[in-house]
Amino acid sequence: MGTPKEKAQADQEGSVRACHPHIPWEVAGGPLAERMNNPRNAGYQGYYSGEHHSGRDEYARAAAHLAKVRAVLENRRTGATGELVGGGAPRAAPARGLVQPSR
Repeated sequence: MGTPKEKAQADQEGSVRACHPHIPWEVAGGPLAERMNNPRNAGYQGYYSGEHHSGRDEYARAAAHLAKVRAVLENRRTGATGELVGGGAPRAAPARGLVQPSR
């Protein structure tokens, strides 16, 4: 509840007491790196958890959700911006031995 600015302020204030941040899909689909900065800037060094409850294609959507969170963490580790290139869900790599259809 509240405006985006109020939500960001609440994230910042609550981050000092965070013991396990949960990242809902709505956040993973938006300014994820920015939102994950709040706990980080407050000194948080623990685990993050993704929450995804769409009721449809749960395994595939949870995998995309996790990939977005991992991309932010990996980009931080390597000094990149923390955003996924193109902003969308990552595409799965083809299995070995399978031929990709031409487009």
